[in-house]
Amino acid sequence: MADWIRRTTWSQEDEAMFFKKLRRAWSHNRPQYLRIQAYNLYQTMNPDLLRVAESLLCKMLTEYSDAKYIRTEMAPGYELLGRVCETLGEYDKSLLHYQNALNAESAFPYSLTDAYLAYAELVVRLQRVEMFSEIEQILLEREEQAFFPVQKYKRYIIMAIINKHRSNDAEADNYMMLAKQNADAVTSGFRYHKTLGLVAETHRWLENLLK
Repeated sequence: MADWIRRTTWSQEDEAMFFKKLRRAWSHNRPQYLRIQAYNLYQTMNPDLLRVAESLLCKMLTEYSDAKYIRTEMAPGYELLGRVCETLGEYDKSLLHYQNALNAESAFPYSLTDAYLAYAELVVRLQRVEMFSEIEQILLEREEQAFFPVQKYKRYIIMAIINKHRSNDAEADNYMMLAKQNADAVTSGFRYHKTLGLVAETHRWLENLLK
C-alpha cells in the first residue's frame, strides 16, 4: 500500500502531504488510511507522535462516523486508541477506549480485535480487583478468539491471577499449567505461520503478579 499512509515522522510537510492525499482518496477508504497512519506513528513509541496518532484516530472516529465502511474500522480504531493512551500512561482513557472497542465488536462481530485481552491485561496490571468479575466474564465469552499461543497464554495467566486473588488455588494452578504449556510452545499450530504468535519474554510480565 502507498507509503504516504505509513509515515514514521510528522513534520509540517508530512502532515500537509498526508492530508492532501487523504482529501483525494475515495471517501470510504479514508477511515482505514487514518488508522493505518496512526498505527505507524504508534509503533515509533515517540510521545509526540503518539499524540498525533491519537488525534488521527479521534478524527477517524468522529468525522467519519458515517463513512461507508466505518463499521470495519471502529473496533480496530478504538483498540489502537486504547493502546496509544496506555503507552502514554493515561490508563482510565485507555480502559474506556478498550470498552468502546468491545462495544463496537458486539455491534459488528465481523471485525474482531485483541481489545478484550488488552483490556484484561490493563485491569490486572492496575490491580483493579473490583473489575475482575467483569474481565473474567469477557475472557470466558471470548475463549474461541484465542488462536495463537500468546493469546492463550495471556488468557490463562489472567484467569490464574483472578482465581489466585480469590484464593481458588486449585483453579489458579490449573490455569497456570495451561499458561505454561502455551508459553513453552515452539510452534503456533498453523501450517503456514508456524512461528507466528509465540510467547516472548516481554509477554511474561504477567507471571510476576502471581508471585
